[in-house]
Amino acid sequence: MNMYGNPFASYGGFKLIESDRMVVGPFEDWSQVRSPGRARRRRAKHPQRIRVYYKPDTTVMQDKVRGIIYGHPATLNELRKML
Repeated sequence: MNMYGNPFASYGGFKLIESDRMVVGPFEDWSQVRSPGRARRRRAKHPQRIRVYYKPDTTVMQDKVRGIIYGHPATLNELRKML
């Protein structure tokens, strides 16, 4: 059991299994950088204020043989809300 509810709930006979590894990224946030061109040139040698982050993958993987749907917990939570 986790904060998103039952990790082994079902949908249409398929088990829903949550996986925190299903993320998309990395993405870079350059909003804290004063000069992006200068930061791009200097980033190999000097640390810059570029934030790297990952987003939950909005797609799910379906294993029809085993009857399992894999997805990120946030994505499966939205699927449960729509049901």
